[in-house]
Amino acid sequence: MAFARQQPHNPSSRQSEATHTPSTLPDRSSIQRSPMALPTIMQLQRLAGNRAVTQMLTSALKQQSSRATSGQPPVQRAIDKNTAESRLRALLKNHGLEDRYSDFRQTARTIADDKDTTEKNIDDLLYAVPALHTLFMNARMTLTESNPKNTGNMDQKTKEIYEKIHSFMYFHATSQANAPGILENGLNPKKGGVDGGISDVSSINAEERSKNVSRSKGYSYVTRHEAEAKGYKSSLEGKQVPATILHSFVAPEYSEDFALDEDSKTGLKTSTGMKAIGSGGQLNPEALKLFYRALGRKYSQEDINQVYHDHF
Repeated sequence: MAFARQQPHNPSSRQSEATHTPSTLPDRSSIQRSPMALPTIMQLQRLAGNRAVTQMLTSALKQQSSRATSGQPPVQRAIDKNTAESRLRALLKNHGLEDRYSDFRQTARTIADDKDTTEKNIDDLLYAVPALHTLFMNARMTLTESNPKNTGNMDQKTKEIYEKIHSFMYFHATSQANAPGILENGLNPKKGGVDGGISDVSSINAEERSKNVSRSKGYSYVTRHEAEAKGYKSSLEGKQVPATILHSFVAPEYSEDFALDEDSKTGLKTSTGMKAIGSGGQLNPEALKLFYRALGRKYSQEDINQVYHDHF
């Protein structure tokens, strides 16, 4: 399995969520302690309404920012409505959602009205709006790559294997020195936010480095957008670190374990290990087992690896 869990999500558990009363909503303190997954945000939105949830998340993010900067002189300044609208437009454009700007313009203006909203936290506050969060998440879960194959000329076996591999695929940029260990053992979220990683070497200054490294701890990072992975690879190489792009594979039923990586355009993060990896035309044993089961044991692991070798 790509994720270190024994059973996939139980569909019946989602049905039971809809029967919860507002008394089961997590309190504000629980939101402050850790980021919420998409299903939790959607549950909150159904029960409490978009406006109430936005206020709850906005308040929690402000308190997090206040705790992080306590004892330090204020260095952030409030923003005006035009700046908030500009950031909203930029975030929507990053996700190919420019046509939704009018739907959320007033939301951005309302957030800007708060005296605690600054240029440094506006993006986080916009990401916290449940309806925007859902749109961004859906956009980031759409796989894009530079040269997808035309499957029209493939035989049935090759086509089935190719499409399954393609639908499970995520991209991860890393140093060439780290690649063999990842291929053998998978992506380990405990390695997130360490010296020499993407969050360390790609930061533009010491302040950004401190923030990025801190926010990266305990997470593995991937993207469904190959162009972004190539950008991170180039960033490493620009720091004289030889780099490569690995493929990691996750079955769709586990996609709810992902959260938005707020520091990137299309990135995703997870605190759960990702063990199914491919690189250099070779799938590791976990990936071979994943696809063998996902394809209903119709094709051998040798056939699966051959298709990966030939087409990825």
